[in-house]
Amino acid sequence: MKHISIICAFLLVFSLLQQPVFAHASYRLNGIIDMQKNGSVTFNCEDGRVYNLDISERAAKRHDGELVQIEAYAKDGLNLDTLKIKKIRKYEKRILPSEVPYSDSRQFAKVLDRKDSAYIVKNIRWAQNKVSKTENKYEYVWQTAKIDFDSVEKAFFVLKPFPPEWLAAHCLMLFTFKDGGFIDKDNNRAKGLVLSIEAYLREDQEYALLKGLRNNFGIIWTLATWESYAELTCNNKKNGKLLAHEIKLDKESIKGILKEALEQADKDRLGEFYHTTRNNCTNNLVLLLNMYAPKKIRPWAIPNIIYNVRATMPVIVPKRLEKLGIIGEQLTEVNSTNFFASPQELFYPDNSKKR
Repeated sequence: MKHISIICAFLLVFSLLQQPVFAHASYRLNGIIDMQKNGSVTFNCEDGRVYNLDISERAAKRHDGELVQIEAYAKDGLNLDTLKIKKIRKYEKRILPSEVPYSDSRQFAKVLDRKDSAYIVKNIRWAQNKVSKTENKYEYVWQTAKIDFDSVEKAFFVLKPFPPEWLAAHCLMLFTFKDGGFIDKDNNRAKGLVLSIEAYLREDQEYALLKGLRNNFGIIWTLATWESYAELTCNNKKNGKLLAHEIKLDKESIKGILKEALEQADKDRLGEFYHTTRNNCTNNLVLLLNMYAPKKIRPWAIPNIIYNVRATMPVIVPKRLEKLGIIGEQLTEVNSTNFFASPQELFYPDNSKKR
């Protein structure tokens, strides 16, 4: 009961700290506002991206053709085509981005080739090599790989707890394939593909729950092999572990989720902010599942105002998904004693013995 009370108090503080209160994916971008002849308004970013704007006609006319910085938000992390304006400032008054480089442990994925049956995807973290015996410093191996949708076997919703474990955790998805279904350009096979939606940290930044409430971090949908992710989590961190649940949807739904995950990972999200409670590792996975699951988790507690904690809190969401029958019971814990095994061997040892 004590923990439940503390969680409720913590969530209340989260809600009060959210400014502005609207639960969306927030953006800060530089570019030009352009009114079209048909009355629609677009925003042309410095880097060439174009967004539709939800903006008053008066504000659009006032800033038409001007180089400005906008603060805006999208409906959610999956629907980024239209941005609703919150603030507009003149370009010379813009907030300058940090020049500190981003951590090299994450890279934006890029879909190089799309076919109905398979995608070729660049920038998948394939492995890492430790460069220091005394520190957790690595050189990362990034590969281009073919991902065959017809070869996907299972998908898993995975929880990665971190202290304090009763409150804090990270969620991710794992996809496993038949042999050869996930293979890099050098013909190397991986045991599984991990989708992890994370704060996109610069080298001088360290993630913290409260910092994530205040537009301090970018966001990235990063892809990695199971081998890379499991090793970094379980072999190199004290008490690191992964708790997996099989996603109980049919094969076509799993294929659909995988394809949508790759499309979302491919999107250019520079200027989009991570948020601890409304644009995070968990609620975006729930939105993916809601596209295909027969039973949905309601994203909003108050429509378009406050997110439902059962859709956004990592320690709560798996229990809700399990109750709805979207995922199964927790499988074998992955930790320092077994992380090197394949998901098939870990989660279904009886089936593995028959092979």
